[in-house]
Amino acid sequence: MRILGLLGILLGCVMGVFASNEPGPQPFVTLDLSSLSPSGQSEREWTTVSFVSETSIAIGLCPQGQLERCSLYLVRWQDGVLRPFAQTTTFAAGATIHPAPEGRFLTTSTRHGPVLYSSDLSESLNLPVVSRISQSGSTFGETIKQGWKIYRLSPKP
Repeated sequence: MRILGLLGILLGCVMGVFASNEPGPQPFVTLDLSSLSPSGQSEREWTTVSFVSETSIAIGLCPQGQLERCSLYLVRWQDGVLRPFAQTTTFAAGATIHPAPEGRFLTTSTRHGPVLYSSDLSESLNLPVVSRISQSGSTFGETIKQGWKIYRLSPKP
């Protein structure tokens, strides 16, 4: 009998939580991605977004029908506003963006080799094929016939 009573109380609590009409989290800022595209082009073939730090967002955009003309943008949170900070046109469609040490970031793609970008996108470095990458982005590995090669990023590429 006690078990049924406890089950009834538990179900009542669960139903109360789901019946709550409280609104979900509200955004505190939005960014119109068409403001990053050339001449405000809003149609995109492909887009990826990655939080590369607490104040920086990397955004990869490919215009509609132009997967070979993708760009990588860096947007920073400054003074309560998201501001475009840097851009490069050397970015591969379908790439995934990973944070890396020293404010840099690494992109990986199944069609193109990985690329390490500087924190301001002014420099890039093509890297060996990456099979796995650490959560910090500072260590990555590639599979070889005999096993693995493990790499660690230093402060300077």
